[in-house]
Amino acid sequence: NTEEHLTNTIHKNIPTIVNYFSSTCPHCQAFHPTWDKFKNVVSTKNIKTIDIQCDAEENYEICRKNNIMGYPTVMLYVGNKNIEFEDSRSVSNLVSFCQKYIKNL
Repeated sequence: NTEEHLTNTIHKNIPTIVNYFSSTCPHCQAFHPTWDKFKNVVSTKNIKTIDIQCDAEENYEICRKNNIMGYPTVMLYVGNKNIEFEDSRSVSNLVSFCQKYIKNL
């Protein structure tokens, strides 16, 4: 269960960045290669990456609870904060964004 996985990860104080997307969204499809490169760059770092497909019926509730209104939406969950990534979608910007909030990334 995606929601349970995300909740457990956050409650363990593991910094987590989530890509909320829709399978039919052209912007999401264009962002996908960048997101995959970002996940590869941070794969050995102190951060967990999760993909949540909001147009999959089993994920409707988690997307609603997190007020996901547009796609793709990238959210960083660290400590008790959830911060939306709002910069241009590049690997370097995603890494810089995470480094602002996560020590030793």
